[in-house]
Amino acid sequence: MPSNTAYTRSWFDRINYLVQEALDVELENDPIIGMFTDKTNGDKQDTLDITGRANDGYANFTSEGQKANATTPVEEDQTSKNFLSIKERQVFTWESFLHDKYDYINDTSAELSKKIMKSYHLALTHQLFNYSTATTVTLPGGKVYDLMTPDDVALVSAAHTTPAGGTGITNIGGTGALSEENLTTNISVGQENMVTSNGTSIAYDPDMLIVPNYAPMVKKAMQITGSDQVEGTANNAINVYSGGSMKVVVLKHAPLLAGGGRDTTTARKYRWATADSSMLKKSLVYKWAAKPESHARFMDEENGDSAFLVMARFAFGASRWQGYVQNNATTAPTDSGAV
Repeated sequence: MPSNTAYTRSWFDRINYLVQEALDVELENDPIIGMFTDKTNGDKQDTLDITGRANDGYANFTSEGQKANATTPVEEDQTSKNFLSIKERQVFTWESFLHDKYDYINDTSAELSKKIMKSYHLALTHQLFNYSTATTVTLPGGKVYDLMTPDDVALVSAAHTTPAGGTGITNIGGTGALSEENLTTNISVGQENMVTSNGTSIAYDPDMLIVPNYAPMVKKAMQITGSDQVEGTANNAINVYSGGSMKVVVLKHAPLLAGGGRDTTTARKYRWATADSSMLKKSLVYKWAAKPESHARFMDEENGDSAFLVMARFAFGASRWQGYVQNNATTAPTDSGAV
């Protein structure tokens, strides 16, 4: 392999291009992204401010000549989320370039991109699922992040409130293991408790069944939603959750602990949830101050080493709790043997 500086520079620029390309590909390569709304707008704010106004409900019927009813929008609860920075640097010595006959540097560069994006996806998954019953989480690197909804409780809680005076509202579907019967109960809890900030009841029509990346949970979810008949029965009982009415969403970064390690306890691997995708997407938000970028440093003048510095800065949060009902199950689902 030639060792002249011009060749080395050409090789380095190519690797840097591959790193950035991998970052762009990995950015959307997780189902968690589709559950959040991107609030990036190019401003210079150093916090993600979550606020809104509601003027929903039912309009009054009037008599001939009667004045129209005047309503004032309700100010929704407000909160702010701090931005997080992710930084990772990978150094290539001049000697490793000269002797990289198996192209290990290409592979490790791609892994650097995945490493950055995995932290981003992990943080969003903690908000929705892994730490949905907590108000904070300690992310890799020791950074403590606020997960509270604007009504100052965890995303999944039996103590939600509304600005209109509603209290004790729950989006906990119970503690029952994943089953068709408990799925019906979960949806019923959502239908009975889903209200707007004005306190108006809203339809909860979930189209997603969300489970962690744990084989027994994935199998059970597929069994429930994939058969025209009630799974595990020999009769003609109709399965109301088949035919595409509910999409199974498997979270890649669940069930994981705060730092990304596998949670082998029952605390997270058996929990599951339903969600109304359109409502949930309005409730979960993220915002980029700077999308992931690779910054190259070529040939340190003292030792000939080169490096890639990948950086990103973003904030995320739950602007409201509506659209999501979680079962905090700690027991495994029953395996009927059916597929």
